[in-house]
Amino acid sequence: GVCFHLFSSLAMDGFEEYQAPEMLRTPLEQLALRVLAMNLKPLEAFLAKAPSPPDPKSVLNAIQMLKAIGACDGQENLTCLGDHLAELPVHPNLGKMLIYGVIFRCIDPILTMASGLGFKSPFVVPLGKKEEADKAKKSFDQGAGSDHFAIYHAYSEWNRAYNKGQFCFDNFLNSSTLRMIGDMRFQFQTLLRDLGFLPRQPNGNVDWPKLNENSNSLPVIKAVLTAGMYP
Repeated sequence: GVCFHLFSSLAMDGFEEYQAPEMLRTPLEQLALRVLAMNLKPLEAFLAKAPSPPDPKSVLNAIQMLKAIGACDGQENLTCLGDHLAELPVHPNLGKMLIYGVIFRCIDPILTMASGLGFKSPFVVPLGKKEEADKAKKSFDQGAGSDHFAIYHAYSEWNRAYNKGQFCFDNFLNSSTLRMIGDMRFQFQTLLRDLGFLPRQPNGNVDWPKLNENSNSLPVIKAVLTAGMYP
């Protein structure tokens, strides 16, 4: 289709003639991981060769962030965790969360929480119904006091609901967002399976019961979520 936008002359005059290169518009952590995985270091010197190199401060911030999550050391060498994160085409924080979800066997809630972080909240607040919407959202966190848990429980209940449209209407949820979260869950699951992170049963099927042994443990899930969100 074709999309038309209207802008004021003042806004139009402020537009750049061409969009800035992606390297200058997006966080550098994921790119830095891939560059270091190819042993092209020092990172700052390598990226400086780009036609439109990023700000050195942005490169330094990316390196500091990778160090903070344990993906590389002081000499810009990738750790074992960094090697695995470089294989995942997602932001390093989400990648770490997914890997830890596998290690600590709580993959089902972590897949949903990571998908929610990678997209947007499914909760909506209709005009004049903020109090009812907040109450519905609060009911989904089940005492955890966390939006991440609210999204997990909302998605799980929506996925089991017979009439999904009515469920969304009654609980102030956006069905399109929930479907997108489901799609992202599947993509993350496929990535982890294809890279060999998911253990298998003797018959070759993914061992989901083993992967979810701690999926009802609030402390374990909170610990994995914190590890992924830090710093």
